[in-house]
Amino acid sequence: IFQQDNACPHTTHVSKDRMLHVEVLPWSARSPIFFQIEHVWDLLGCQL
Repeated sequence: IFQQDNACPHTTHVSKDRMLHVEVLPWSARSPIFFQIEHVWDLLGCQL
């Protein structure tokens, strides 16, 4: 499983050429699932 986040190492010509042979599924950059965990990290940080 590869997750394309458009980070610099993932946007080189070599990486892009390699990804031509891989099925890419759409993935939201602002998934609500990730926002939920951010609240947990905030709570933990306040308690430390």
